[in-house]
Amino acid sequence: MKTYTMVIYFTGRGEPIGHAQGVVRSRADGLVLASTDESALDDEGTLQVPAKHAQFDTVVTVIGDTSYESGKVYFKGIDSELTVETSVPGKIISQPNGYVTGSITWRVLGGSGIFEGASGTVTGNFVGNPDDTFTDHQVFKLILPS
Repeated sequence: MKTYTMVIYFTGRGEPIGHAQGVVRSRADGLVLASTDESALDDEGTLQVPAKHAQFDTVVTVIGDTSYESGKVYFKGIDSELTVETSVPGKIISQPNGYVTGSITWRVLGGSGIFEGASGTVTGNFVGNPDDTFTDHQVFKLILPS
């Protein structure tokens, strides 16, 4: 077993799906800020980035101030992906002027490419804007087979 960590900054947009109340398709493009195979860290803790960009495409269901989410995170530059879903409800906090802030935790259900057999957790903190765009910082803590 080895562990792998990534920090990704996403910007995206949520769009309602049909007429379903509180159901949104969330798509975002991300910049991988740092990543590392922790078993291969050097003495200085150097982080290597195998992919510079990521994307996610999820379905979010909002019920009051909680949310549930499932979908995929794509790393096209390295032909790899992760399948994710919420492990506990996300939390949404209304802010002045139509903004929201919140956090969510995804459980990694599996992956492909360099993430074949992955499990682990992704935590994200986001700011939603009144125009349905958002920014999201996510930390990926993955466990990969040896």
